[in-house]
Amino acid sequence: RSSCSNDSTCLVTREITQGPYHILGEIVRQNITEGQARIPLEVSVDFIDISSFDPVQVWVDAWHANATGYYAGYIAETGVSGNLSGDASAPIPSSASGSDPPTQTVVATSACLGASDGADSPSAPQALNQAVDDNSTFLRGVWQTDLTMYSIVPGWYSGRAQHFHIKAYPEGYIAANSTFVTGGSAVHTGQFFFDQDTLDAVAANYISWSDSVSNDDDMWYPYPGPPKYFCRMDITWVGDDITDELIGSITVPLNVTYENPEVSTQYAAFDAEEYEAEGLLPEASLSA
Repeated sequence: RSSCSNDSTCLVTREITQGPYHILGEIVRQNITEGQARIPLEVSVDFIDISSFDPVQVWVDAWHANATGYYAGYIAETGVSGNLSGDASAPIPSSASGSDPPTQTVVATSACLGASDGADSPSAPQALNQAVDDNSTFLRGVWQTDLTMYSIVPGWYSGRAQHFHIKAYPEGYIAANSTFVTGGSAVHTGQFFFDQDTLDAVAANYISWSDSVSNDDDMWYPYPGPPKYFCRMDITWVGDDITDELIGSITVPLNVTYENPEVSTQYAAFDAEEYEAEGLLPEASLSA
């Protein structure tokens, strides 16, 4: 079973805010699950140069919320007072943070806007540069194209339907501690979404998602405008049951001369020696 939405690759993919929870220096790894439970998700992305239609080699920094709406590095920030345990596996109430638009550079709209109108402004970084609260790293990582990454279906939270963040960097390298170091500006910042039928099918299996935020109510989903091939993944069910696994595929046309501003100065705060001892730092190479 599959849903197909990507009926065009002739337009530059529009920029969408990186949001308030981007962290630099994440681990270079293909599987970012790190023990988080819920529906397995394989994400397959092709990047092409809009001027030549040739494949583009980029490093992809990916991150998203876990099944209950928490972001690694910001468990306290994305949690609420009602979750006194601070447990990132606990359900997140609808009153959780994230209801306010993450930037003031653009308001989500279905109007016809330019490809870069959703980019974050370097002059207003405060909301997008929040100090890291903890040293967790789940559902965060960097991998190189030809890109396939393994994760789980993200959770929703107030104001946001399920979505998957990315930043694409044409240059960078792997540090001695297996983390990614950028070699310059990103050429794209975006968010991937799911079609509503898929979200409804997912929600039908989990009580905590019964009142989840729909795409139409998401503060950023309306921005790219119809027909959503700018940001919506094609979804394939791996098995007969949606909980078996999903594959999300998308083609991202890039303007490789574009320089997307980085407004976060936050770095991953994990203990590299501890992670290495626990086998959480996979060996990686420049040919990843």
